[in-house]
Amino acid sequence: MVVDGALRDKGALLSMDIAIYCRGWHASGYSRRILPYEPFVTIQCAGVTVVPGDIIVGDAEGVIAIPFHLADDVAQETRKLDAKERIQRQMVDVERRPLTTVYPPDEATQAEINRRLAE
Repeated sequence: MVVDGALRDKGALLSMDIAIYCRGWHASGYSRRILPYEPFVTIQCAGVTVVPGDIIVGDAEGVIAIPFHLADDVAQETRKLDAKERIQRQMVDVERRPLTTVYPPDEATQAEINRRLAE
């Protein structure tokens, strides 16, 4: 559930097995005047245009809308970034490299990351 505003009934909603993204929680009820509903239309949410068919992805840090026609490109770039970050975490956690050489990577570290990604 993505709401560009506040929700009520926090306890009940959080007990459900659904992800909820909202600007906050408030105890007041809703007036029928502010409950528009029209499915499958383009909307604005938090200043972002969301078009029917967009892919909505969220985690503990937030939610994004990915235009459907860009989904494959975004997924491919995300896989590359994830692979790079796994290497960087290994460099810090396992190899005990100084964080300042890995995030952001200095020139030598970036060259090594590129080499590992190519393997």
